[in-house]
Amino acid sequence: MAYLYLYLIFLVQFIPNISPQCVHDQLPKPVLITKDVNYGNVKSARSKRVPQNLYEPLRIHPIFELSFELSNENKTSVKEAINKANGKIKKLFSVLPVKGNLVLKRSACLLMWKEGPNKNRCYKMKKGYRGEYCLEHFRIPMVHLEGFNLYDRSNISATYEVYEQGVGVPDTDFILYITSQTTTTCQRGDRVVYGYAANCQVDQNGRPIAGVVNFCPATLKQSKEYTQDHLYITALHEMFHALGFSKTMFTEFRDCSKSEDGSNCPTQSQPVLRPVDGVTRLTTPSVKQKTQQHFACRTEAIYGGPMDSKNNIITSHWDSRIMHGSLMMSQSVQPHLTYIDEITLAVFEDSGWYKVDYSQADRFLWGKGQGCKFGLKEYCGSQREFFCQGSGNGCDYMALDKGVCRTDTHIKPCRIYTPSSQDQCFKKFGVRYSNDYGETFSESSRCFVSSLFPKYINTSEIESVGRCYEHRCKRAGHVQIKLRKSDWIDCLPGSSIQITGYSGSIVCPSNPHILCSEDQLVTSTAAHTQSTTHRIRDPDFEAIPIKIFFSQDNLTQLMDPTFRSQFEASFIRKVISVIPVSRERIQNFSADPENNTVTFWLHPPNALNNVSSEDIEYQLEMVVLNGRFWVHVEADGKNSTFYANGISNRSEISIWLNEKKVYNPGHGLKSDILIGTIVGSIVFIALAISVFLLINKRTTDIMISPDISSVSASPATPRPSPYRKNRALGASSMPSIEESQEFIPMEIDDSQAIEVLV
Repeated sequence: MAYLYLYLIFLVQFIPNISPQCVHDQLPKPVLITKDVNYGNVKSARSKRVPQNLYEPLRIHPIFELSFELSNENKTSVKEAINKANGKIKKLFSVLPVKGNLVLKRSACLLMWKEGPNKNRCYKMKKGYRGEYCLEHFRIPMVHLEGFNLYDRSNISATYEVYEQGVGVPDTDFILYITSQTTTTCQRGDRVVYGYAANCQVDQNGRPIAGVVNFCPATLKQSKEYTQDHLYITALHEMFHALGFSKTMFTEFRDCSKSEDGSNCPTQSQPVLRPVDGVTRLTTPSVKQKTQQHFACRTEAIYGGPMDSKNNIITSHWDSRIMHGSLMMSQSVQPHLTYIDEITLAVFEDSGWYKVDYSQADRFLWGKGQGCKFGLKEYCGSQREFFCQGSGNGCDYMALDKGVCRTDTHIKPCRIYTPSSQDQCFKKFGVRYSNDYGETFSESSRCFVSSLFPKYINTSEIESVGRCYEHRCKRAGHVQIKLRKSDWIDCLPGSSIQITGYSGSIVCPSNPHILCSEDQLVTSTAAHTQSTTHRIRDPDFEAIPIKIFFSQDNLTQLMDPTFRSQFEASFIRKVISVIPVSRERIQNFSADPENNTVTFWLHPPNALNNVSSEDIEYQLEMVVLNGRFWVHVEADGKNSTFYANGISNRSEISIWLNEKKVYNPGHGLKSDILIGTIVGSIVFIALAISVFLLINKRTTDIMISPDISSVSASPATPRPSPYRKNRALGASSMPSIEESQEFIPMEIDDSQAIEVLV
């Protein structure tokens, strides 16, 4: 076991490109315990409320049982990821709300009375019963479980109260236990496992009401490339499994088409899994509708959600060739390329347990409109917009990243451009320009296939590869690109363009709507890809004040309220036209005519691909410094132009422009470097002297006390165990009840949802 643990650490530490995979289907098949849950008088409420209003946002109550194996930092990260995923799920799904506290069931009874006053009450307890478990490793707290009593033949009062009634959890529709234990599932040597999940109890309608997510400590602690966004995606994926996205649950889905209140729905009458063109498909009504709509497949009546399969056995995930980038693929991809798609949400709608808000879905473009044959093994070689050939470099289908053409066990024989965390065009990576090939790494940059190289390089041609260039959308479907030193150039679909000063060409994408869709602003220089799944966590993304200075006595007209309003509108339009920022981020505009200044607050972005406040501040600073910021106002038949001559950033350092003094950022930098060098030298010398004295003292001590081996250390104080020892009711403490022929005990069938994991 220890060797497996060390091997797993080696895999995560030294082979970071191994794609983490979900092991949901390798878990022991749970025997679900059914608990009758109180939903109040739904039929009575139906007369007062329309059916859809009976549903309320799903309330998941997370209970963290994180072990000592995780550091406090790791524990905080897990809690943040779970809470964020919980917030997203609350927006996605609604259920019939549980009334009162949610209390889970015990499966302790072995024999029940078949008749008499205590019919269906327990007569004999299972030998060695130790409580209820979620999977093999987590024991459900006693306070969350119902009580348990034993009864004799005739006395309607309990003969023995074995377990007291637990209080349960208030205001809850689903209890989620979050653990971090190194289990045998975590230590699978053939794959990297970050976490896994399962449900363990359901209500009388089959809806999961309790589940567990276990995060594997070794992978969380050792992986260098596993970010908070990765952790969030993992949490969301596993919580979807616990809520019902599992092949073991598909046959339990309910048909509520004839139920007015969503209760007492029968199970689906038609087969839910059917083969189409060699792919097993989930063919529940909403899934079929959403799948056919997405892929524009109208000729296959049972064309539903494509299930992944291994050795002809389906898994609880989508087929990676056909649904690449979906949250419910079996292996994870980069978080910004992971999407909550409508086909996945339709699974939950068809369960009969949830109402779904499709407006919360992401913009999922993989295979969109490509027809019934998309992603099939025999066709992917010709579908070049999404798949690739060979092993060269190119761009992923969303043009967000550079990538290498690869395949894996999930998509063979197809190949796709696979990026790494260092291939993202929309991230600056600490530098503005990367090289002499005209590339720019910024929030407005996207990947284009290019063979460009500077003319001064002595070569005839170079291979076409993915490169990062700035882009903007002139209108929907109209892409423009810009190299480091070029003007904006139209990039028409499927065309090749040349750039002055460079040899080679850039290939424009055949589908420009991936970069420039209808919902994008004309004035924006960034492609607003869907980002409802991801939110920026960088602490540098904060609201900052920016003050702009205008020429002396230039703003006196702002004393007029009408003119001031027109100036504000023109000012904001100017800011939006020169830097890639949306109107919503410019807040708290104020003007000071006496001091000829305008101040506004730049608010942080709310999506991964929007420009950071820091970058906006820098770009605006450059525009002002280059004398390119002015505000033009038309009022009362007169045209007025106001020229900016300075800017104050959040450090309150004013930068001025005039004919006598030109701001030189390198001037102050040189003096800062000189001062820093002097101070650093002094610190280094002092440190060296201290180390020398310490070594000298240590040498002296050793010479004085040569018999150092005779010194014994005090014994270490034993570390208390992080686990509490729970007292369980064993067989020896069970009451002895003689069985008699006049008593007719009923033995419970073990196949009927009664199994104890010990």
